[in-house]
Amino acid sequence: MSHDTRKTALSVETVWHERGPRLEKPLLVGTAIAVVRNPFAGHYEPDLMPFQASLRELGRELASGLRCSARQRRHELCERGRKSRLRQGPRHPGRGADDQQDRAG
Repeated sequence: MSHDTRKTALSVETVWHERGPRLEKPLLVGTAIAVVRNPFAGHYEPDLMPFQASLRELGRELASGLRCSARQRRHELCERGRKSRLRQGPRHPGRGADDQQDRAG
């Protein structure tokens, strides 16, 4: 049994915190959605298993797309972090903010 896919959507959220402390590395939360035509609309179908089995390949395609989207987001976050570190300038061992306070006080 085949299916008629009307539309799909992939989403990857970047979650830094939810009511707790900000994470050092964010969580990536992905969702994949597909809208398919219901061939059984309007009548009772006692066995939905063949239709559900036909959706497995669609599920694999969505999962593959979601993995690619998550990799892309992870890459963007790494690049953003790298650029942020470059803007801060070089770090010198033993010359952190705590070390400078100790010398001033």
